[in-house]
Amino acid sequence: MDAPAPGASGQYSRGDAGSGPRRPLPSAVRALLLLLGIAGAALLVVSEFQPLLQVQVGVAEPKVVKDEVIGHEQHAYGLVILGALALAMTYGAAWGLSRPAMVALGAIGLIALLIALVLDLPDARTTGLIGERYENAAATPGLGFYLETAGAVVLVLTSGLLLFLTVRNREEEGADETPDRSGR
Repeated sequence: MDAPAPGASGQYSRGDAGSGPRRPLPSAVRALLLLLGIAGAALLVVSEFQPLLQVQVGVAEPKVVKDEVIGHEQHAYGLVILGALALAMTYGAAWGLSRPAMVALGAIGLIALLIALVLDLPDARTTGLIGERYENAAATPGLGFYLETAGAVVLVLTSGLLLFLTVRNREEEGADETPDRSGR
């Protein structure tokens, strides 16, 4: 006799409850999110080698750049480290569908965004000594500031999309399942 044990239905006696057939995200969606995360991480890394801020002097164009701060001078290559971590988390989140990696990817993006907005933006608006010496000195954010901000936003967006799509996918799986163990 191959009848199931009393109190157990055939379907639920072969694994953990509620683990019906898994329908992971389609490969094309996962590949797109993987590329999006890689782009965000690359933007963080590239931003470290671009001008973070410039202090320009003059009234007429072209203004003379008197001072320029490169990203790694301000962060000591911290965004390169965050970019490398983001690459690893992107792979685990997008390809491995690891929820902790998805959350970590979002956290890395938020940390990079805080660095850009709390630490770098105020510095990009002060002229320092040059402003004391020259009347027409103006500080402006450089390309590196915009790249680091864009990279951070892309990482947060990638994390959010992955979390949203996987939660939505699991909810759809739950709707397709058979009634609970009591047979209702």
